[in-house]
Amino acid sequence: MTSSVETLISAVERLPAVTVQIHDEARSARVHVGARQVASIDLRDGGLLVHAPVERRPILQRAFPSCRPAADGVAFDLADPRGQEEGLAALRGRVNAERLGWQLDVASP
Repeated sequence: MTSSVETLISAVERLPAVTVQIHDEARSARVHVGARQVASIDLRDGGLLVHAPVERRPILQRAFPSCRPAADGVAFDLADPRGQEEGLAALRGRVNAERLGWQLDVASP
């Protein structure tokens, strides 16, 4: 595991309501908020995949220029300092959306 991956995992573990499951055999880590997986970290190559609905991906790509589109969301290269910073910011936003998004459903009109 690279130092950039270790740094990211350490930061993610400090986020409220987040669980990180490291799967040594798959050389990956999965980031969960409750039962929902919100991101995956490749421990071999230092990649971060932030899961996002299709309609949110263009918005994320504009907000985080270092990301690239992926089948399940947007991907960041953690070997790149900009990718580290933007990847963590995107992941924080995804975690917050998962934790607090229910409030939009119950908010008064």
